[in-house]
Amino acid sequence: RALVRPTADDLFRESALVAVAAARPTDRFAATGIAAGSLDEAVRAASRGVAPLLAVVTSSAALRRLRAAAHLSQRPALATATAAVVPCLRAADGVDEAASLRVGAAIGRLTVALRAQGIGWTWEPEAPLDAELARAALDLAEGWLPVAIVAVGPPPEGGAVPRPRPPAAPSVPDR
Repeated sequence: RALVRPTADDLFRESALVAVAAARPTDRFAATGIAAGSLDEAVRAASRGVAPLLAVVTSSAALRRLRAAAHLSQRPALATATAAVVPCLRAADGVDEAASLRVGAAIGRLTVALRAQGIGWTWEPEAPLDAELARAALDLAEGWLPVAIVAVGPPPEGGAVPRPRPPAAPSVPDR
């Protein structure tokens, strides 16, 4: 019996630290589809605990409507995405600092879960979003406020193509 098993049989392909560090956005998506159930599984994993509503958009009609609300010039990857995940808050709760932190944390969990499922993603946090158009595009009930769009799709051939990241802030030496 062999002492080393094939990589395909590994339960964990990478450590948690590597998964977090490697969860980087892509600037394009492949033309193929996402494996059935993998996006739902990633969203379920990201939704555990206190999180905003994560609305999943997979129909081409809903994606077209969402693109109209999304200022595509500032979200070019959304044009080729095969799906999107839209974090939404209850309008009655308002969008304060705590709500923004919850959305950011949920998107962070989502990006790691998407990587684990082999799904590419991109998120433009500064890009404007017409919340009312997005709510209508998603057919959300009154009272929900879309606050971001995470475009998702299969990574390009050969794996994800990470966008350049800004340089890390220099560390402060101990004194």
